[in-house]
Order: sequence, then structure tokens, then C-alpha cells
Amino acid sequence: MKTGLHRSIALAVCVLACGERDFVPIHPCVLLTPVIGVQTDAVEEVDLLFVIDNSGSMGQEQGLLAAEIPRIVYRLASGDVDGDGTPEVRPIDSLHVGVVSTDMGTGDHLLATCDLGTGDDGVLRTSGNVGIPGCMASYPSFLEFRPADGGDPSAFASEVNCVAAMGTDGCSVEQPLEASLKAVTRDDSPIAFLSGRGHGDGMNEGFLRPTSLLVVWMLTDEDDCSVRDPELLDLDSERYTGDFNLRCPFYPGALQPVERWVDGMLAVRPDASRFFFAAVAGVPERANPDLSFAIDWDALLTHPDMQQVIDPGMTSRLRPSCDRPGTGLAFPPRRIVEAARALEARGAGAVVQSVCAEDYSDAVEHILSRISHALVSTCLARPVNVGSDGLVACEVTETLPSDGPVTRCSQLTGWTRVRTQVGYDGTSREVCRVQQLRFDEPGDGWFYEGSDMPAPGSDLLMACPPTRPQRVQFRSSDGGGRSVHGGWIQVQCLARVVEGPPGEVNVGSPCTDGCESANERAEVTDRWPGGLACEPETQTCQPVCETTAMCAVGYACSAGYCVNPTCL
Repeated sequence: MKTGLHRSIALAVCVLACGERDFVPIHPCVLLTPVIGVQTDAVEEVDLLFVIDNSGSMGQEQGLLAAEIPRIVYRLASGDVDGDGTPEVRPIDSLHVGVVSTDMGTGDHLLATCDLGTGDDGVLRTSGNVGIPGCMASYPSFLEFRPADGGDPSAFASEVNCVAAMGTDGCSVEQPLEASLKAVTRDDSPIAFLSGRGHGDGMNEGFLRPTSLLVVWMLTDEDDCSVRDPELLDLDSERYTGDFNLRCPFYPGALQPVERWVDGMLAVRPDASRFFFAAVAGVPERANPDLSFAIDWDALLTHPDMQQVIDPGMTSRLRPSCDRPGTGLAFPPRRIVEAARALEARGAGAVVQSVCAEDYSDAVEHILSRISHALVSTCLARPVNVGSDGLVACEVTETLPSDGPVTRCSQLTGWTRVRTQVGYDGTSREVCRVQQLRFDEPGDGWFYEGSDMPAPGSDLLMACPPTRPQRVQFRSSDGGGRSVHGGWIQVQCLARVVEGPPGEVNVGSPCTDGCESANERAEVTDRWPGGLACEPETQTCQPVCETTAMCAVGYACSAGYCVNPTCL
């Protein structure tokens, strides 16, 4: 009874004293709660799908790609992505390589360069090129390399070459988007094809794994012509007239929408960060993107040589987008570039390079560098508030391996041991807390950067998709830019509790959202008469006050802002 009486008195006093002040939920003293947990474990499996144009003009280009396959395999298998002898990322556990051609046939319409039927139909190739010394006549539908098994990456690359060197007797109606989509799409997918269902869980079963990084690497000198209306291929069609070689670019409505391919590929990779698209196609050499920077897709698509116009010197074809003696000519790959742009906008990795280059060494070097960002990503799903000291409320830990050159936190400057972790196999591993730096501060540790405050010389906009333009990045006094210890890195970020529905500026929102805009809403000013302003210590929107009477019940005015008094 005594307790109940005390509660009644307390309530009465509050009603008399508080007057018109609103009751609002009081945030606990610990205002920081976990909102972002990013496990940046390196990708363990990579599924690499080569989509190769096997039409009559592709002999030289196939040879240039074949020369680079050993380097591609070695770099992915070893983790030494830039070839400097030091792994930039943890070596993958398993690499699958499959090959499809761009030949999807012409159905019932006979063409001089195409057979009737469905062509190769997006089925992974099993035929080897016996014209190459050492090649067998047949291979499994996909090849696997596991570095831990001690295999020779060069020998594995030779086997890939045996399958990828498919020759040039394929259909001249190139359909690389459709071939790659059908290769990985499951039979039960709602996506329908002109002939049957997808092969992902049928003829190509086992190639694509649930959590792998899927890399689609395309090689073609033509734009995509993935056919939706089969009549487009009818030489006697009254609907689709004119020179047959010009039908694909001039009748876009008869082609499958590019968005269908993008949707379909991301359906098999809902986590867009696990999908990477690289196309070596007819990009003009003078507009070939410098992959040291983010690609300006709009500038590329509006380049004069990317326009699909009739060649005045040969009116039966488009004007070539590039032409180099020795590697042939190519035509504007607008649909392929549009697909790459759409993928990047949705969080996947995407690059294009010119097929007309003298060799593909530079293209492969840059593409592998971009892929390395997908192998270990520290891009965050949402921004983190930066404090007045230039730091963020995040903690980065690294679990070191149990064996190898670095197994103790004390071996690393800026790494402090926090505990020892014992695995299921009984091995002990040290867990280190990594020192945080400001984005412009030298030293050993990690720093946070966002699109509004990138570090000098940062590749943030290349490494992170537009949907996640912020990350944690590593720095070392010797000039290194990434933690490379064969360990596992975890990022845990904290952010101040935000009142109200998502998308509205309210108490706890970052100052960059514009605190003053919240003061236009009655529900904010009714609750907080002084309105909201940017609190410099936390860089978040907080209620302004002159006295405690301007604060909601349970809050007190301190240093000009309403706060939970138990936190003072």
C-alpha cells in the first residue's frame, strides 16, 4: 500500500508541475544502438561465366582473350589481384569456370550463317578444341579449381582455353544477354525464353552456387540482339524490312528488353554485391573508360561513335564504333552498355572495355582490380554520423589466422588484442581491435569515408555501388590500403536512435539531412517548441531549448539541447 501511495503522489505532482508538456518516449542513456553489422569475410567461391561471340569475325578477339585466361585464373585463385606478389584479398576456396557462346539459333528461319533450331541455347560448352595441342575432345560442363588441392593454375587455365577457343562458325545473330541469362536461370523461374526454360538447375546444374560471386565476362564485337519476336529473323518478313544486318538496331521493339536481363540476373543474385559484369565489346577506343575512375555511362552512350547510324561507305551495315588493323572492327554496343549502367545503379559491379584494343592486358588488369573490390567489400548499407572529432561510432575487429606469417595482434601497428577465439577445430585465433583514423589522418588503422567526404585520391565511387556510397577503408604507414593478413574482418557501426518514420528528418537524424526541414512539421514543433538544430558533438538533429520547460516530459535542457537527464 505504501508503494502504491507513493506512485499516486508522484503522478499527481507530475500532472501539476508538467502542465502542457508532452509525454514522449525517453531514449535510454545509451543512445547508441547497433544499426549496421557488416561481415566483410572474403568471398570463398567465384563462378566465372565466359560469354563468347563465336561468329565469323571473332577469331582474333578469341585469341587475345585466350592469352589472358592464365592471368585471370591465377589472380583469382591466388588473391594477388594486381600481380605484385602480395595477395590483396584472401585466396578463394573454389573457382568454377563455364563457357557459353552467343549462338541462340534462329528457330525456324534459315540463314546463311545460322543453323535452324536453338543453336547452343545457353548450355555450358563441353566440347574441347582438339586443334590445340593437349586439348581433349570433351570436358565437364564446367571446370573447377581449388587452390587448396595443390593444382597448377596454369594447367587449369589451359583446360579453360580448350573449351573457350570455340572457333568462329557460330550464328551471326549474336545474343549474349539471352545466352547468359538462360545459362543461369532456373527452370521454375517466371522468365520464359523462346525455346523452353532456363538451364540453371538443369543442363547447367552445379555451376552456380548460392553464395558465390557470379562474374559474367562477355566478349563480342557486335551489340546484343536478343530476339523477342522470331519474325525479326524471317528474311521474307513484311513487318521487318530493309537490310537484314540492320534489323536488330533499327527494330528495338522486336528485342528482349534490357531491363528483363538485369532483373533476371539479379533474381539469381539478390545480393547485387555478389554479381559482377565485365564486357569487352565495341566501345570506341577514344571513349574507352579509364577504370581508374568511375565510369560516366551517360557520356559514353552519347559519344558520337556510340551512335547507331548507317555507314555511308557501306550502307548495309552500321558505322563501326572502332576499327584497328589486326583486331578487326566492331559496332556500338549500346544495349550492353545500358545493361552495365542499370546493373551498377542497382548495386552490382559493372565495367566495359574496348574489344578493338591491340591486346587485352590493360582491360584485364583493370577488370581484375574492380573484381577485387567485390571479393572483399567494406561498403556500408547506410551512412554513419561523423562526430566533431572526425571519427564515427564504429568498431572494426580482425580475427587473425591460426597459422601463417601474422598470427598475433602485437605484430601489427594499430591492432590491439581483445580476446582469443577458439574454433570448432580447436585452433586458437586472436581477435584484434583496429585503430580508427580520421579520413585525412596518416597512420596505421582504418577510416570511414562517404561520398560527401572521400579521402584524397579515393576510389570510393568505383569500389562501392551508388546504393551504398560509404565504407570503411584501411591505411598503413607504408602506403598500403587494405588489411591483408588472411584474417576475417568485421565492422560494427552504431548510430543514434532516430525518432519517427523512416525517411523523415527527426530527432537523431544526421545533420546532413537538413534539421531545419523538420521544423515545418507540426508534430515536431508541438513536441519540441524550440525546433530541431544540428548538435555539433554528435552531428545529429536534436531539440533546441532555453529552459527545461521547452523539453518534453522526462527530458532536461542542457547546453542548449533537450537530453535524457540520466545521461548527464
